[in-house]
Amino acid sequence: MVATFDIDHKRYNAIRLLLSADAYVRQRLEDILSKLRDAKFNKWEKDFGVCLVHRHFELKENEVVLERGLVSQPAPNSSTRYAERWVKLDDKYMAYEFTDMPTSSPPKELWDAFIQIVSDAGMSDALGLFYLPSQIREGKFGLETSSEDDRTNTIEYRDSLLDDSSVVRAAWRIGSPSNKTDAGVCTGCTLNTHHVSLSSKVSTAQT
Repeated sequence: MVATFDIDHKRYNAIRLLLSADAYVRQRLEDILSKLRDAKFNKWEKDFGVCLVHRHFELKENEVVLERGLVSQPAPNSSTRYAERWVKLDDKYMAYEFTDMPTSSPPKELWDAFIQIVSDAGMSDALGLFYLPSQIREGKFGLETSSEDDRTNTIEYRDSLLDDSSVVRAAWRIGSPSNKTDAGVCTGCTLNTHHVSLSSKVSTAQT
């Protein structure tokens, strides 16, 4: 197992906002995703994906981002929680968003293979790993609406893809033959603060 640490509010608030994160990785993203299609990642494709590390609001001291049901929002860092998203910061593996449902942590073999790829591209603080929710594994689409004022993200799982030309791709399945910037997507964020979560099965059919 890899030792992981929970992120504090200062490190969380230093995470890039959506458009900054997207711009930062854009030139190197396709090359990184092509390497994550390697067959060695197939064993983890049903449990983990790669995510664009970004935030939509700030945390206060002693807060974490915690998903309960379909809503993610700040909660006391004393809350019972399970890590859901991870990133390597300051040479440490950090859990930066959480859920109240049990998850699994990425195994060392996955971390080693993943970090080698993103570190070589200079993107280890911009791309991370996340645990796939059951709805995405089942092929659902999730539409997530974020509010900076309320500091909430509310997700609705759907059977069809949101038709929105302003989607910023924000997470991808690993080990999938279709894992590239225009397919293999499992999460996207729209510029009007919506999120779109996609299954790789459906997004593969997109042009």
